[in-house]
Amino acid sequence: MKNVLVFNYIATWTPRDHSRYRIDKILELGIDIIVISPDCSFNASYHINSDDQKLVENRFSKINKSKVLFLFLNLGMPSLWLLKSVKKNFFQWGFYIKHPIPESTYLPEFTSGIKKYIYLLRSIIRSIFYWLFYKLTSRPDIFLFGGSSMKRTIEYKISTRKIPCPSSDFENFLDASNTFTNKEDKIMVFLDEFGPMHPDQELVRNYSGINPSKSGDYYHHIESSLDVLSEGLKCRTIIAEHPKADYKKYEYFKDFFSIKNKTAQLVGCAEYVTLHKSTAISFAILNNKKMIFIDPSEAADREYRRRVSDLAKFFKCNLFDYRSHKGDLGLYTASKESYEKYKDLFIKPKECSNNESALIINSLF
Repeated sequence: MKNVLVFNYIATWTPRDHSRYRIDKILELGIDIIVISPDCSFNASYHINSDDQKLVENRFSKINKSKVLFLFLNLGMPSLWLLKSVKKNFFQWGFYIKHPIPESTYLPEFTSGIKKYIYLLRSIIRSIFYWLFYKLTSRPDIFLFGGSSMKRTIEYKISTRKIPCPSSDFENFLDASNTFTNKEDKIMVFLDEFGPMHPDQELVRNYSGINPSKSGDYYHHIESSLDVLSEGLKCRTIIAEHPKADYKKYEYFKDFFSIKNKTAQLVGCAEYVTLHKSTAISFAILNNKKMIFIDPSEAADREYRRRVSDLAKFFKCNLFDYRSHKGDLGLYTASKESYEKYKDLFIKPKECSNNESALIINSLF
């Protein structure tokens, strides 16, 4: 009987998630997959809707209990009925946080002012609550983590086994590293987040931080900033569109060449990478590219602007604003001294020697 890997995901399962979690590679290793989530945006035979508890229980009843690994893909309180089912079936279980980001960790390096103390207090309260919860229910057997920032979470601390793994961005970087081509002399890439039109904007507060009523102001600011940077750096600007972007419906970035679903390749070709706080920053760091953080302007939520500012401080540079910038663009270029630290925190832990997450998971059975 085959080994069975079960993922529980709190959002809609998409082709991007299928790729991020290396489902095809895992299947090639002879492991059966079950993904339990609220919805699925494509035809995935291995998916089960999390609302259908009877179907989930029926599926569990037909598999060899000793050959199951159940992993929650999100930090926080697990679904109680799923955790109860895990305990009832004596599954090996834990957390798999493959793609950590600064917003989910509240590290002091990425917070400033009173927020730092608010986050610290929140972290202490959360740690006490979850420590009691797991003591009363079931202690996780495994914690897989794609960045050492996860070592500060209560889920990491209470888990029996802690296993480092490469993040999805690291694996995507390796996939794309042999496809880099650059026929241009100098390219500057902007990492787009699709601003106020991002479909998760209403689901996750401050996801892209732009007030929808100020879309025009935001894009005018970004386009003007890119024009000034392009002229000053003598680079051609290319927009790396967010995977969920659909600019055909809007009048933005019309004067720029843009490409979708090729971010890793574009960054590999670039001399400069400009951004607010896109998670695709990983590709810039892994390729050792020069980075400039652009102030999203007053069109952005104050909390979002603060996060962008804190990220720039981590990389020891100033935010670029075309309206007030000083002539020396070196003031706005990220210090590469911080690249290795960011890589360890969010891209690949230093102690991780294996470059393939699928092989790491296979070794856990």
